[in-house]
Amino acid sequence: MASVAKRIEERRSALPSLEAAREESAKSLATAIAELEAARAEVEATEASAELARAARRVVELRGLLRTLVERDSSANKTRNSLAGHEQERSALACPSLADMKKIRKAFADFDRADAELNASRVGIEIHPSRSRKMVVEAGEETHSHDLEAGRPVIVQGYADIRLDIEGFGVLRAYSVAGTPREAEEAKSKARQQIEKLSAPFGTSDRTDLEELHERGFSLDTHIELERAELNALLGKDTIETLSGRIRQVETELSALLEARPAWREADPDPEALAETAEEAGRKAAERLRAAETGRDEASKASSDAEMSQKLAEQGAEADRRSLESLEERLRALQADGRTQEERRKDLTSLALGWDAAKGAAEECAERLKKLGGDPDEELKAGARALKARTDELRRTEEDRIRESARLDTFAARGLHTLVSDLEERLEELKRRLARERLAADSTRLLLDTFKDCRAEMSRSVTERASRRATEIYSRIVGADQGELRLAESMAPSGFVPKGLDAPVGVEALSGGEREQLHFAVRMALADCSGSGERRLLVLDDTLMATDSIRFQRILKIVEEAAKELQILILTCQPERFERLSDANRVDLATLLGTGDARTTAREGSA
Repeated sequence: MASVAKRIEERRSALPSLEAAREESAKSLATAIAELEAARAEVEATEASAELARAARRVVELRGLLRTLVERDSSANKTRNSLAGHEQERSALACPSLADMKKIRKAFADFDRADAELNASRVGIEIHPSRSRKMVVEAGEETHSHDLEAGRPVIVQGYADIRLDIEGFGVLRAYSVAGTPREAEEAKSKARQQIEKLSAPFGTSDRTDLEELHERGFSLDTHIELERAELNALLGKDTIETLSGRIRQVETELSALLEARPAWREADPDPEALAETAEEAGRKAAERLRAAETGRDEASKASSDAEMSQKLAEQGAEADRRSLESLEERLRALQADGRTQEERRKDLTSLALGWDAAKGAAEECAERLKKLGGDPDEELKAGARALKARTDELRRTEEDRIRESARLDTFAARGLHTLVSDLEERLEELKRRLARERLAADSTRLLLDTFKDCRAEMSRSVTERASRRATEIYSRIVGADQGELRLAESMAPSGFVPKGLDAPVGVEALSGGEREQLHFAVRMALADCSGSGERRLLVLDDTLMATDSIRFQRILKIVEEAAKELQILILTCQPERFERLSDANRVDLATLLGTGDARTTAREGSA
């Protein structure tokens, strides 16, 4: 009883310290929870910093895009206005076409030939009289008299047949062996009428004026063609209206971003620096959050352990109290037998004597057991040890029961709501992390898809522009629109769609001359579409060997026009074919190197 009472007193004296430890752990838990909330707030603040960095990057992107769109819009409007002016001038200009000029040139050639024949049929005669006398002149259908003066020569010319009747001399006749000029006069008159008829729509019959009108019309057609191609290249799939709409859309988005951040109006922000700052702050905030969560978990465990220890001590004290009450109750029951102390001493003496007798009997039994073999005492000790082990296990089990009961009481006192609330907070944080990771993954995927789409769109745009330009050049070479040229992604000709058909035919189906003209058109188109603002080099090594003279002259015209934008180097062993290129710088490699007979013609436009 004394030992139980002492244990109860020890447990009671330990309760205040356990209560103080529980309160201290509760304060630590509250501090850890406050730190966790502050860390979460810091993480949310870093999200705002990251959003600021994204907004800065978007502002820089939008300003670059806006500059590009404005430049495209300005160039497109300038080209469109120039195109409209040239189209208006062309519609108002009455100028002969190439077919008209062929007819007009033929009429002038007929006129010149008839005039030459007429001049060839006319004769002239010169007379140097030595004396003065009368002369009658019959020239053609005209007759007139003329006084000859001594020493003064007289010339009669311009007729096919001249008859001179000179007084005192006789008759002198001169005539043309080419025959009568009547046919030549008729041919000349007919040619003059044809010229007037053909030139009537153009307001002049002067040969030089007609040539200038034709050249002006051809120049306007070329400008219109080039400006249309340039406008198509500038707009791509856009129109002036859709391009303006895109500019307004970009301006609206940019204005909204700058409205929230006025400091960025004067100068572009530094998205890289902002992103680096946000990333560093995010890393620190994440580390703080992880540390706060760990601290909260440790504080929560410490608080639970303190509460459990206090509860365990209280329950142990309660168990000891009940044990003491049970012992006291048994003592009272023993003391209630009505016997005196003397009687109890006598019984104790009798019991001691009996104990001694039993001890002697036990020793005698031990001697006998030795004779029998084995050690019952050891077996008894082993049984006692087993009993003690079972007792200790029972005690530990009882302590575990008390401990778990204390935990249950602690949870019951705190309520499952707090634990569930902590778990729900943890779950929400994990959900937020998952949402951020998913957003980052989706953003990366969207960026990759956008990059692929932009690259494919850029490739399609360049291919389409080059295809259109190559088709235009090939049509100019052929002299008519015969179809559409298509290019593969490698920019090599993939087929030709004849006019009126839907399916393309292979390049191998074309003749040798057509194939080399087609490849020339493709190379010119690629050089034209490969860049702007700087001169590009195009090398042609003895191309167009199978091209006929008519198309070759058209190609030379295209080369002359392209030389304004390109630097063209032509290597050839037939430089006479390029005599028309009057502005070309020609270099004879045979003379330059002093060996062989190879020759090079370099065609370079003016700077």
